[in-house]
Amino acid sequence: MLKSDGPNPGSALQDDTQNFNETLKALRKPSFFRSSMGLLGDWILIVATLVLIRIINHPVAYVAGAFLIGVFQQRLGVIGHEAVHHLLSQNRRLNDFVGNVFCFWPLGTSVLGYRRFHFMHHKYTNTPNDPEWKHTKSGPWNIPTPMRQMILYTMKDLSGLSLRDMIVVIRLTYPPTFRSAIGPALLSILFVLLSVATGNLWLPLVWYGGLYTSFWAVLRVRIWFEHTGILNTHRVHFPWLARWVISPHNIWVHWEHHKYSSIPYWNLLKVRDITPEEPVLAFSTLLAQFHGKSLGNSR
Repeated sequence: MLKSDGPNPGSALQDDTQNFNETLKALRKPSFFRSSMGLLGDWILIVATLVLIRIINHPVAYVAGAFLIGVFQQRLGVIGHEAVHHLLSQNRRLNDFVGNVFCFWPLGTSVLGYRRFHFMHHKYTNTPNDPEWKHTKSGPWNIPTPMRQMILYTMKDLSGLSLRDMIVVIRLTYPPTFRSAIGPALLSILFVLLSVATGNLWLPLVWYGGLYTSFWAVLRVRIWFEHTGILNTHRVHFPWLARWVISPHNIWVHWEHHKYSSIPYWNLLKVRDITPEEPVLAFSTLLAQFHGKSLGNSR
């Protein structure tokens, strides 16, 4: 029997595939400690902002603080999104408890409500069966659109005048069962009653003021950069400020999240490093394309 002296391309390919799969397996393991630290940092930002608002005690501070709270609420939503994918903890009950109490209940929904919507979004991304696509396929979401129009939409959101869009999203993610609706409802009622009883009515005004203004404004911009104007998902490089304000906790590494949705957020950049097959657009390039321009696609 003749033996080959040269390398076996098939064997090498098999080894590469095996190594890649083993790497992915290692990156998939949740860490409740790392998730908790990220969530704790977000709540520290929120509490510190509320304390600072009260110390300043000026109408401008309350308005500006509400806008800042809305930005931080986005961070809670992204950590809650980790819970939706069972990535906060290997313990399913602990995963959902933390995702509900510290992320989604304060935002008026639940892990179960968002999970039902979000899994459909992953399964049917940018197709007629995608609940997000049904909402963003027209109107203010049309791409390309002039910069002045995008700024106008953002100002409208910040003014609380996008209630119609927000109601649609609330309906898409509302808790689907009576049991899952009890938590966010009771938390909201308790929050308002305690605020009134302690003479701090400004707290719910600031919290819900942020939720219905800057939270929604940031969410709209984030959705533009995730799926709008493309058949599937944008693969884009965000500068640090855009990461912090628009897409915290690596949610901007969205192409990788959709392709490997079982990877915790802190490992998504590692996945990007080992999956070079799809080009990565610069933030400015994608923004220019939203306005009908073409400036190349390198970082």
